[in-house]
Amino acid sequence: GHNLDAKPNVRSFNSVLNAWAKSGHHLAPQRAGEVLDWMEDLDRNSDLKVSPDATSFATAINAFARSNAFGKAQASYEIFLHMKELYDTSGKSKLRPNAVAYNSVLNACAFSVGDFEEQSRAIEIANAMLVGLQKSSYAKPDHVTYGTYLKVINNQMPPSQSRDQIVETVFRKCAKEGMVSEMVMRQLREMGMESVCESLMGSSSWGEMKLSDLPGDWTCNVIEGKRMRRRQFRR
Repeated sequence: GHNLDAKPNVRSFNSVLNAWAKSGHHLAPQRAGEVLDWMEDLDRNSDLKVSPDATSFATAINAFARSNAFGKAQASYEIFLHMKELYDTSGKSKLRPNAVAYNSVLNACAFSVGDFEEQSRAIEIANAMLVGLQKSSYAKPDHVTYGTYLKVINNQMPPSQSRDQIVETVFRKCAKEGMVSEMVMRQLREMGMESVCESLMGSSSWGEMKLSDLPGDWTCNVIEGKRMRRRQFRR
């Protein structure tokens, strides 16, 4: 008979997806997509119940985000929409789009490369992700969301008054929600926009502004590291 102890499960498949995502191989996005399709097919047509969960989809999205594939923002968005559709139709809690999934798409948008049309599409998708997460009833933006969104703006928009206005609006929202982290501050520094902090605080800082210089309610809800991951994947 079969060795039941060696029976593959969702965790096994997610490990394969993670290996592809981190491999740096030029076929990694394609292979990750094939693994996702395989999981869905096995779940429908075999006794092996290994339907992908939110981690599966977020990891497949990361395979695109880490690649040099053209159109990766759109491809990542389509994987996300497929996951959301599966959740909406099945109601399975393990498919519920969490902040990790949203942030993975944002990451793909931040590092999209290509022409003006590609950059514009990456910004459109990033806007949809941020607004969608803000309106979601089961997940909310965290400091990674805001930091990665600012990275999208930094990488995909040329310096302009409109870019500065977007950054200021997003930072105000981030500060109001207590989500200003070192990651968020790093993006402000890279864009030369630490003055946004100073104008909000009503004071100027000599030298590089540190998190400890900021009002406590701007940073009070930041959760980092393993503690954040446990909270995001909790069901």
